[in-house]
Amino acid sequence: MSLPDHHTRESRTDARSHHCYAVQTHDGFDGVVRIATLLRQRAYQVKNLTADVRDGLDRTTLTCVLAVTSDEAALFERRLLRVPSVISVERR
Repeated sequence: MSLPDHHTRESRTDARSHHCYAVQTHDGFDGVVRIATLLRQRAYQVKNLTADVRDGLDRTTLTCVLAVTSDEAALFERRLLRVPSVISVERR
């Protein structure tokens, strides 16, 4: 059985791939928890998550790898930028 051409195109464009993000926050561990909560509540497929929280530093770096479609990746970035403690989001 063969699939119609439009179905094949949709499958290719909607395919999930791994996207890596570096997120800078200014609230230390609380900022990391806010991002982790967003990931959990929105049921993102997290493949890797690393947080570098250091006492005395004004910024915390969180790195994560998600399995998302291109549309989901763009939405994730917009959602992150709405979190009050997020300073910047960089897709790597």
